[in-house]
Amino acid sequence: MSNQEEKQLSILEKKREMYFGKMQIIYDLSKKASKDEKRVYEFQIKARTMSIVRKEFIEIIDKINELSFETKTNFIPSYVEVEAFDEMFCVANDVFTLLEQKRELKQQNFPANGGSSVQGLNAKLQPIELPRFSGVPEEWPTFYEIFKKLVHENEGYTNVEKVTHLVTHLEGSARSVCASIPPTADKYSVISKALTARFDDKRALASSYIEKILNFKSLRLNLNKD
Repeated sequence: MSNQEEKQLSILEKKREMYFGKMQIIYDLSKKASKDEKRVYEFQIKARTMSIVRKEFIEIIDKINELSFETKTNFIPSYVEVEAFDEMFCVANDVFTLLEQKRELKQQNFPANGGSSVQGLNAKLQPIELPRFSGVPEEWPTFYEIFKKLVHENEGYTNVEKVTHLVTHLEGSARSVCASIPPTADKYSVISKALTARFDDKRALASSYIEKILNFKSLRLNLNKD
């Protein structure tokens, strides 16, 4: 590796540390904001940059892997840090989404004449019996059918409530699909279409079922041999 390449790699690594540190601060603030209302505003201000921070972080990791692959012998690219980053991102994103939802609900349920509709607000915040979806293809049809019946087709929900229920019930690879899309009312259809495009794949679903059947048959054959 030349001196120029070493300098370039060093700069990229410093940037990686900086962006990871920014996400760590936002993540720590999200936990404090969940318990202390005095920290909510500080968290919300920093959280608005989350998607940009994530985009820059992933681009830097790509550059580090590309440069290292070209200059280091037997180098194996790694994205472990992206997984750790996304875990913090998803937690902070959930908190930010819920805080935004509460803010919009307050605006909707407290009339300009100073009256309040606390009963309506509490009713809207009631939890629903919706399963979590982690990205397993076979679980998508059941999850999405339940989501459509309970949330998507429910005219009592606003789009911000619908997108909140959707993203807070995703995890694993399912969360990664929409991690870079802000969970706002105007992005509800974008997130929904992205998930449908990724998981509503009949061919992939059939392949997954066939693979499980073949694995099961192989397991039975091995057990019979024993």
